[in-house]
Amino acid sequence: MHHAKVIFEEISTPQILLLYYHLRRGSRIAFFGVAGSEKKPILGKLVRKGRITEIPPMGQGYNDCHGMSLDNIDRVYEFVKASSSLIEGMIELHEDVTIEMAYKKELAKKLSQFYYVSSYMAQQESMLQPDERILFVSSEFKRYLKLVRNSGAFCPSHDNIDFACTQGWWNLKGIKTFVEKGTNWFLQLSVMAVFCGKLVMSPKGTPRTNKYKHAIAIVNPDFQMKFKTRPVDFLLDRNAINKVNTVFILLAPNISKDNMDEIQSKGLSVIDCSKRIVLPRGFATNEKLHLLKKIVRYNIRNIFHGLFERDLVIHANSVLLVTFLKWSSILQQISVKNLIVLNDEGISHISRNILLNKSGAKTWYYAHSGSLEYFTIPLNYSSLNSNRHWLWSFLYYDYYISWNDEMTKYYALHPQAIRNYVTIGCLWAQPIREILENGLSSNFIAKAFPEFMRTQYKVLSFFDSSYGPNSISPLEDGIAFYRAILNLLDEFSGILVIIKEKKAVATVVRLYQLHGGSREPTEQYQSILAELKAHPRCHFTGYKGDPSEIMAASHLTITYAFSSSTLEALSARRKAIYFDPSNRRRGCRYDLIPNLVAHDYDELKCLVHKLLYETDEEEYSEFLNTHVKGVIDPYLDGKAVTRFRKLLSEKADTPFEQSCDLA
Repeated sequence: MHHAKVIFEEISTPQILLLYYHLRRGSRIAFFGVAGSEKKPILGKLVRKGRITEIPPMGQGYNDCHGMSLDNIDRVYEFVKASSSLIEGMIELHEDVTIEMAYKKELAKKLSQFYYVSSYMAQQESMLQPDERILFVSSEFKRYLKLVRNSGAFCPSHDNIDFACTQGWWNLKGIKTFVEKGTNWFLQLSVMAVFCGKLVMSPKGTPRTNKYKHAIAIVNPDFQMKFKTRPVDFLLDRNAINKVNTVFILLAPNISKDNMDEIQSKGLSVIDCSKRIVLPRGFATNEKLHLLKKIVRYNIRNIFHGLFERDLVIHANSVLLVTFLKWSSILQQISVKNLIVLNDEGISHISRNILLNKSGAKTWYYAHSGSLEYFTIPLNYSSLNSNRHWLWSFLYYDYYISWNDEMTKYYALHPQAIRNYVTIGCLWAQPIREILENGLSSNFIAKAFPEFMRTQYKVLSFFDSSYGPNSISPLEDGIAFYRAILNLLDEFSGILVIIKEKKAVATVVRLYQLHGGSREPTEQYQSILAELKAHPRCHFTGYKGDPSEIMAASHLTITYAFSSSTLEALSARRKAIYFDPSNRRRGCRYDLIPNLVAHDYDELKCLVHKLLYETDEEEYSEFLNTHVKGVIDPYLDGKAVTRFRKLLSEKADTPFEQSCDLA
């Protein structure tokens, strides 16, 4: 028997020599695009030359690896917990078993990758000839294979796979893992030593506490402060939620000077909580002793057991410990009744929210986008249950604020500790409606097309995607997307086109080539964009163009399938469709709504003509009420922000609700 193929789980620097050894032997080689291996220029060159193949990263195809991971997580976790002293120590530190969700989330991420690799290898085995086998160079897979088997969880068999020896010079994963484990262990001891020293020396008595009704987290400043119609303080209503009773908590350490200047110019109260360590300023004596006792007890466990723990546990604890110490200090300096966040799914939120709940605060997570991967899944592909995702699992919030019931159902399928799901409609429809009601949309067109009279033309806006090789949005789709716009401009002389890029052209090209993409597609992409930019009836806003302004000014919004801009326009009762330029998404969930998705240019052309010239506002309003309301948005009134503000105001002073059982 011979090895028909050599598969690398990752190609780290020491494995480059092993890679060339198999290349010289004429072996067919593939590697998984994970763990940073795709960032090596040498691999990109080999991919472009066709000498090796990059396997699409997890999530770039329909695969039930996430669902399989979540179905088996409890059994594997209980096996891990049984041999761990530090998990029990972290439970004692927080005085709450909810912290176990953090370990489950970390484990779910690893198991999802394990089942994804296993699924791919099973597929490759099915294509082997009777005398062929596969040589697999493992980095983590073999270790998790043993863990899954020992725990009694579902474990696929691979009878035609040979594992390469991992003790040679080409694989230093074990040494690297031990060094990382030792570093995290030492950092934990150092952080605890510094914190305890400062705690002991802190003055007696409770420090001054600033009290706020609301705290709004700045998690992603570039996104939260990118558009003027969706400012970071969009929830402030100058009444119940105002600058006096609201504080902005900076969680991102990389905020730019411009963004910070903008916050200060608005007169917003800001507390910087982005530092790794926030030292205590003073505790009441009994609280100080209680906290010191817990930290010392955990420290003793860590000294004697830390280096013998699984690297997964040590890594999780390095995050959880820092979060616990930091927020123990923060909550001595401020008190809040509500913390509102977006994009905060990491395990640190579990530790933080436990402490906030103990202080009597409620925690809110709001959906800022409707672009969930499950919308790309064909209707005939399995069930939604098998297409859950580890990232959306193990969320610990009092309130999850959703755009629609479909989104709520999807999140509720996951193991969660979310007490209340509330559907309020699409948040970003409200800025669109406000622009229209204030009569500001015409100003945008006048600036974009000063030489054209708006009354003579219909305005189309296009929102693209982040294109890359081996992704759900390949660059070939970007080329087809922009070529379709050129064709529409040729065939419809009465239209003006606005294009909002998701990423700058230079960024798209650089990332595409970095990930092994060939030069020809990037040249086509740049050529088509140059032709569009030269067209007198086409205007590019750049990637910083304000989506709400653009959609308010458009007679029809067209979005690459399935970005959330179309949902935002529809929720504001504006005409909008999706465009699937290469017919990749036919049969998906949005196809259930008539005339919503165009899967090729001919369908796009027909829908553009139908919506612009054959469908009046009364007819479209009837379409929205019949087919869109209750599916994409339960209200379609552009008042989701108002509902969110009202909900925050109503719940701000209500008694704290007891935790529900974990799903």
